[in-house]
Amino acid sequence: MLNFRELVATITPPWLRRRNGGRILYVIALHFDALIELVTAAIKLRLPGAYSYETLPQLSRERGIRQGLGESDHSFALRLNHYLWTHRDRGGPYPMLEQIFARYRYSDDGAFPVHLIYTSGARLDMGVDGAITRDAASFGAGLGPDEWAHWFLVYEWPNAIGADGVWDDPGTWGDGGVWDSDLTVAEVTDLRLIPTEWNNAYCKGHLILLAPGQALWDAPLEEWDGGGSGTWDAGATDPVQVEIE
Repeated sequence: MLNFRELVATITPPWLRRRNGGRILYVIALHFDALIELVTAAIKLRLPGAYSYETLPQLSRERGIRQGLGESDHSFALRLNHYLWTHRDRGGPYPMLEQIFARYRYSDDGAFPVHLIYTSGARLDMGVDGAITRDAASFGAGLGPDEWAHWFLVYEWPNAIGADGVWDDPGTWGDGGVWDSDLTVAEVTDLRLIPTEWNNAYCKGHLILLAPGQALWDAPLEEWDGGGSGTWDAGATDPVQVEIE
């Protein structure tokens, strides 16, 4: 691409390019070329991955999409480029599940099965490949029909979840963690991020973590006499529940 330095050498007369005149023209052209490079870079930095990845954190906040744990900058830039399509159905169950999958698919443990169940009877199951299937379920956890604006998000968590000690040690009310579990404040904060940000304006969410070997009734789906857990809580310890703000 032609720049100002080359243009000066092309259009100016020979007598003007000699000695000091040529040096002055070159410096002026050099500054114009630098300005054009800066303006070009500034425009390209607004496009994820078009120039560099250094503005991805800013674009992430601006476009309301979080980078997945362990996700490459290249993969994240591709998702940010489609942010308008991603936000088209924001507040619905499918976008929330898709963002949960994107958050954990590249993590150390990878994606895990997720079940989203509404007290209205709708149920969506997402596998480790991100595929989502819809069915009906009765899962109200004792809530009445007037509490229809509730959903339960059940993670089949890949790791064991330990207790934090005895009933009063060191659990502290309001410390940001989960009562009687060894999850850290940072872990609980991360667990809340996607469900909170992608929830709609009126639903109340409940996030339940099932450690390996645990199950809730029909989450994961089981037959009454299928030989599985088939009870509200079949594990040795209670599932961990996190309230979604």
